[in-house]
Amino acid sequence: MSDWFTPFREVEREVYLRLGAPGAPSLDGATVLCPANDPDWSGFTRFFAAAHGRLGLHRVLAVGYRPGRLFEASGRTDWSVRFVRDLDGDGDWRSPEVSALRDAADLVAAAPPFGMLDGFLDWAAGRHVIVLAGMVDVCHANIVHMLRDGELAVDGGRPIMMSPTPETAPDVSYQPRPVVWLSDMGAPLPPPPLQLDTMAGNLRYNTRLKKALVRESGSADGYPMLDGTDILEVPSVSGIPSDWAGRMAVPVSFWPKWNPGQFEPLGPARSPTVNGRRLYARLLIRRTHTATV
Repeated sequence: MSDWFTPFREVEREVYLRLGAPGAPSLDGATVLCPANDPDWSGFTRFFAAAHGRLGLHRVLAVGYRPGRLFEASGRTDWSVRFVRDLDGDGDWRSPEVSALRDAADLVAAAPPFGMLDGFLDWAAGRHVIVLAGMVDVCHANIVHMLRDGELAVDGGRPIMMSPTPETAPDVSYQPRPVVWLSDMGAPLPPPPLQLDTMAGNLRYNTRLKKALVRESGSADGYPMLDGTDILEVPSVSGIPSDWAGRMAVPVSFWPKWNPGQFEPLGPARSPTVNGRRLYARLLIRRTHTATV
């Protein structure tokens, strides 16, 4: 799982947001599985243990990684978890032991390792999921397809604070991380549509865009195309133009601002370059047919 700790309050806010969304399932009688590096300090484990009775859960199982250990929530109103037994393996979520626990679960909640989101969601298929995911990982073609088809919903309309140390550490510090929440349990309200300017307006007034263009291509005279394509490179989300109907490559920081009625995500840009210079990860988007300026 991710080496960063997800605070209890972040998990609490997201779970209740999802459960309060239209069409959200009930967790009454559900078994929750939380794969984690250290279940004692995992915000996922601690939240579901604390909310055991409130949500009407049947069981909360947590798996530790290296060493592989199995824990179960006490069911009390605090967030204590009880050690059950050592696992035969190291607790990797892909192992037969943990997969057997997954088979008994109704919901899987975790922060999968960066770079493994697609495999993790495939592994958890058939269960409800709520996961914290890196923005780059969300650009994977399969995940974009699930988001576009409404099988998953993204939530990232605020900075998500995480810590490199447990919350109880004396030197705990929180930092915003480039992550978003994904779940099939209910779609929160999307952010409002982006207020867009024209290409000409952005090139004249958008200081952030102009700096990014100079840094990338050496000139702020116009928007470049990705090499060998007809895809407009937009190095700043604030610089998305209102008068371009074709494909655009935007930074992955677009995800928290995505309004499905305004833009359609198409998938990742494959090794994007401008003038031979390699760019950071890019998401391909285009305006929806119903979007208005």
